[in-house]
Amino acid sequence: SDTELLEKVEDIFSTLNGKIMSFQRLVLDSSKYVYTAIVEQKGQTQRIFAEVISRPSVCGDCHDIHFIYIFDISGRVLRFVPLQLTKYGNKHWDQEDISKMQERLLNRSIADPFIFQPKVDAVSSATITSAVIFDSLSQGKKLLAELKEKGLIP
Repeated sequence: SDTELLEKVEDIFSTLNGKIMSFQRLVLDSSKYVYTAIVEQKGQTQRIFAEVISRPSVCGDCHDIHFIYIFDISGRVLRFVPLQLTKYGNKHWDQEDISKMQERLLNRSIADPFIFQPKVDAVSSATITSAVIFDSLSQGKKLLAELKEKGLIP
């Protein structure tokens, strides 16, 4: 639900070791589920964002793909949090799978394309899900442009 997503995103923001000064869901022309917060840490404030991604599966045997990623005003990915990610046999990702994807995504910028290389980037038995995640983040340049247009990033 919208309330659960709001609470989940706020919880993730709180893991950034700062005090959340403001928090809101943005209304964007693209209709993306994007949230923002101002976080204060050691007297410095920083705006951060979260996008909730929900993509249908590309085959009839898999579950839909749902995750959240957090990024800063430069587009640098700070967190990757699965909501529902499955692999072959509709098994949920375990911590090893999540860690592998985090290793591939964190500290990269959504301003740059995320070129998917299956042999390097895919979680074992979750190649299609992994590719959809990369494809979703590759659309980040458009999102950054929309946030800039709204005056939320320089």
